[in-house]
Amino acid sequence: MRRLIIYSALYGGTAVLQKLVGFLIFMYLARLLTVEQYAQFGLLYALQQGLATLASAGVVEATVGQLRQYSGSTQRSRLFASANLVFLALVLLGCGAALFGRLAVQQQASTLTAYLCIVGCGAILALASFEAQIARLRENHRRSVLLSCVPALGSSLGGFLGSLLARSVPGFCVGAAIGATCASLALRTMRGSTWRLTLDGITVRRIVIAAAPFALVAFLGWLSGYGTNYLINTLLPGREVARFTFALSLCSLMLLASGALNQVWSPRFYQLIKDEPFAAVELRNRSFYRALAAALGLCGGFAIIAYPRVVPILGGNLRDYQHMTLELALLFSAYVILVPWWHCQNHFLAHGMGRAVLKITLVTSLLGIGALLLLMWTLGGIGVYLGFFAHMVLRAAAIVWEARRHWPVQVSTSGIGVGLAMLLLGLVLARRLTPLLPEAGYMLACATVFYAFIRHDSGLWQIRQAGS
Repeated sequence: MRRLIIYSALYGGTAVLQKLVGFLIFMYLARLLTVEQYAQFGLLYALQQGLATLASAGVVEATVGQLRQYSGSTQRSRLFASANLVFLALVLLGCGAALFGRLAVQQQASTLTAYLCIVGCGAILALASFEAQIARLRENHRRSVLLSCVPALGSSLGGFLGSLLARSVPGFCVGAAIGATCASLALRTMRGSTWRLTLDGITVRRIVIAAAPFALVAFLGWLSGYGTNYLINTLLPGREVARFTFALSLCSLMLLASGALNQVWSPRFYQLIKDEPFAAVELRNRSFYRALAAALGLCGGFAIIAYPRVVPILGGNLRDYQHMTLELALLFSAYVILVPWWHCQNHFLAHGMGRAVLKITLVTSLLGIGALLLLMWTLGGIGVYLGFFAHMVLRAAAIVWEARRHWPVQVSTSGIGVGLAMLLLGLVLARRLTPLLPEAGYMLACATVFYAFIRHDSGLWQIRQAGS
């Protein structure tokens, strides 16, 4: 049990470290590069992330689904070897498609060297991620933690050094490829780096069929994140790619905080749902996510207020992104709206209904991307952020509706209301629409709103409990 706790902390801690380092590098590049160069970087980085994510998407999940049929160690070795073969085919297919589709980003004048380095780096990171997940299935957690962290950090730090020396996008791409390669080679010198391939037609076919839905969901998930840059690039000017890349990287801190808190709470929830009555567990679950929504709104409001003042101090090309408070407020609001997703997702996973979450993700992603394209086409740049917000609303509403078909789930609208109210207040203050309200009063105003919402919500809950 002690080892499990230690490795869980290592998984979470290294993930936080990677995201924090990535955020700092993104801010440095936004300060260093022009808007046109940062747009080019955004497209190339989205490509790297796409390859790193999609190459192994579904293969591990499909392998897990086959484990019951392969009980012996020899049979499982053949299963893993077949999974390796499917993964390798997907990597080659992805790299080939990326090279073939280079004309799609030719508008951003990406050099061939930078493009090849990004494709290579994406393939290396995909390999590391896949091996990390397979090592986790083999319960080799030490190697899994290293594979999850070291190549990604090597890529980020290598890219930073490359951009520091060359002060250009190609410098980052070359540095990232070198960093990822060196980190991966260093891990190859360690024990446990075996790589076997087996052409077992039946097993391979089963893995491919089972992996297809997961791969589609992963692709849509990428297209809803940094992959949105390619949708923007087809409909809007290149500067909108740069602006969205910057805004999304800035909001990643909110996603990092919410993800870390959710990782802490979820294991506790899974244990409680087995040992205690549903109503008692749901009360705790609701209270946690109510507090999370309010905390996200509070942090987002502070960030929006500070943003117009911090950016000029940092200087450089960051000044080109100074007037983005509305766009940031929409992205922050989208993450507050998404809190019910995590609330309800815990119930599905705890009851072994992960496929329902998969279907909801698939349907809402298709609808959300459609709404994003429509809003971009009709409203221009602001449509990107309205479309992102609409996507999260669809996702949250769909999972709440589906969850209530199975359990008496009580999502806290008060927590979401508090979070959105704090963000709105932060936006009003940042845009100086109410000069009579000093910014020093933000905490007092937020505390007042928070108290009113929570008191009202607690009263309703007590009435429901008394009635039942």
